[in-house]
Amino acid sequence: ARYWLGLALAFRVLDTSRACRFILYIGKDETDAEELLLGGDNDLLAMATEPPLLPAAMLSPRYDESQIELRNAEKNLDGYGVSWYADGEEFPRRVRSALPIVDAAGNADAKLMDLIGGSAVPMLFRDSPESCTEEPLKPPGERLRSRALFAHVRAASPGLALNEQNSHPFAFQTLTWLHNGAIWGFEAFRDELVASLPERVLRLVAGTTDSELAGAVFASHLAGWPTRRAYDLLSLRAAMLATVGDRR
Repeated sequence: ARYWLGLALAFRVLDTSRACRFILYIGKDETDAEELLLGGDNDLLAMATEPPLLPAAMLSPRYDESQIELRNAEKNLDGYGVSWYADGEEFPRRVRSALPIVDAAGNADAKLMDLIGGSAVPMLFRDSPESCTEEPLKPPGERLRSRALFAHVRAASPGLALNEQNSHPFAFQTLTWLHNGAIWGFEAFRDELVASLPERVLRLVAGTTDSELAGAVFASHLAGWPTRRAYDLLSLRAAMLATVGDRR
């Protein structure tokens, strides 16, 4: 698994409705970004503005209707982002925004359309033992296509700023991280969590969200990170279980 999405689904959510939404694609063949993100009734714009679609939820023996509204925000208009990998590159490219992905008239944000059409300025995340930077790249001038593409619409946790640094996806060297939900009691243990992180991962945290710090915890538990360039599912699962275990 060269490309990976970290899902911190086991974190408890707050008692207010905060749960972001996302679309992802990983495959042998390239997918067209516009078709993936804006094609169909349940596209990324619908995810930002419509009630949750949970067709199989009630089939679960643990189904609790009272949890549906609690765990799923109807409006996800606190920013968005798209991350992808180009062939031959280990580090992810991304474009993020603090603006709503769709306006009141139902039109997609101009930056998103520029990205899909190839005229936006993508940022290429790079890291070395000496530095951590995002480099602006020349617009590709062609439609966005990729074999690994991630898109996220944000419903911000209470009190957290709306800016590009807090918009998903986040990057931890070669890893792409997106998170759905809010972490229970985050402010109460935030400083303790930050103090526990090794410098090699803490310096990659640019924003103030619980989501990004969850990604940092995950990276710190991932065997072989940051020098390892490929991860098997067992390693990824072990890191996720350790991440969740840190906050139980």
